[in-house]
Amino acid sequence: MDVPRYLVFDYQNEIVDISVQKISENKLIIMAKKIEDIEKFNPDCVICYHNDIVVNECKKLNKNCVHIYQFSRYYQSPHKNICNFVIKRLDLEKIQRDDKNYKYNFTVIQEATDQIANTMINFESGNNVLVNPGSVLTKQILDFYKIETKTKELIKGEDRTSISSYPSKLTSIENYFTERENIKINIYLPTYYRIEKTQKSLLSIVEDVKLSKYDIKIYIGDNSPNFPELREWLKELEENNKDLISLHLGEKNLGKSGMVNYLYDNSRKCDYLFSIDSDMIALENSNFVDKMIFYLTRLENCGLISSNQSDCCQHWFEKSIDVLTKQGLSVGYSNEGVGIAGGCICLRAEDWEKVGKYKEGHDIYTGDDGILTHNIGKILRKYVYVAMNCILEHPKPTEDEKEYTEWKGKSWQRDQLKFLNEDYKGENRKGFYD
Repeated sequence: MDVPRYLVFDYQNEIVDISVQKISENKLIIMAKKIEDIEKFNPDCVICYHNDIVVNECKKLNKNCVHIYQFSRYYQSPHKNICNFVIKRLDLEKIQRDDKNYKYNFTVIQEATDQIANTMINFESGNNVLVNPGSVLTKQILDFYKIETKTKELIKGEDRTSISSYPSKLTSIENYFTERENIKINIYLPTYYRIEKTQKSLLSIVEDVKLSKYDIKIYIGDNSPNFPELREWLKELEENNKDLISLHLGEKNLGKSGMVNYLYDNSRKCDYLFSIDSDMIALENSNFVDKMIFYLTRLENCGLISSNQSDCCQHWFEKSIDVLTKQGLSVGYSNEGVGIAGGCICLRAEDWEKVGKYKEGHDIYTGDDGILTHNIGKILRKYVYVAMNCILEHPKPTEDEKEYTEWKGKSWQRDQLKFLNEDYKGENRKGFYD
């Protein structure tokens, strides 16, 4: 059986790139270099962005073509026998310059690329317009992103919406600007020896979480059964915060990944979850939970947010992570999440389950968050970012942690990025203190 061929033009475009990634499995993806490639490779489908030359050639050769272009409400496509997707994207910088309160609708990357990928595989000829149903005002958009308009006052402007003729179930655009009530957030926090750091970390997190507007529950799981001093303190912490904390005392060391997965499987259902290391310290009155949820929900096609780290930052800045501005927010980004260390991360519960939670059985220490962030990009085709303006303190190793730090360092020297391979197990079958 022949492998389906897909010819890709304009592959530097974000919508094209994500759409193609979503169909890449068991397909032959060919990056086109010139217009003659259409006839040369005889593809099952061609995808391009705002490229009438490609569209006209596909029409001449009677080839299936998915054509993505920025929306003009007066644009009348002449290509009736191929498939056209019309994408109206949110241009936040342009909306900031609005002097009137216009009415908009547009598509979001995640849903648009789902539809485009599906159409590339199950092609049906036609001229389809893809924009979200419903509408939203300039002022609502600016309020949603907490961005002030460039003008003093917005007066009513004309209607800039368009009706989608595409028979799909896109989310009404108003829903993106309305936060649902009773959002539940679970925080999973595995502990392992180092009592002084753990105490400082947990006390700071508990106090800061109380500032949040969300319904939060903290699940603590201790991995150090041979350290009764820490366990007694954790019991006291739970007793003093009965409505907020649920404590599990493990019978053996499950490692970070195993403990967080166990806590998740034995906790209440939630909308969003955090995984936080027991040496991360919340800065006073920072309200880091609300800040990180803001990043997660405002950044388009975002799958995971990691906090920034002060003192001992383990994100690979200046190596593989670039600092960018997305939707008005300062973020650290690396391709497919490689190099984002975690420490404090948040994501949607549905995405956590789709990627299979933390990988277990590979190693007691190395790569838990690295594997997760990588899978968010690899499996879900969503972005992983560091929230540059949401900072938690990550203390440097103390003198009594010297041997433990060296043990971890040897793990990284040995494994490097090998742990991203699905069949790689690592060699640390037990924790340092076991």
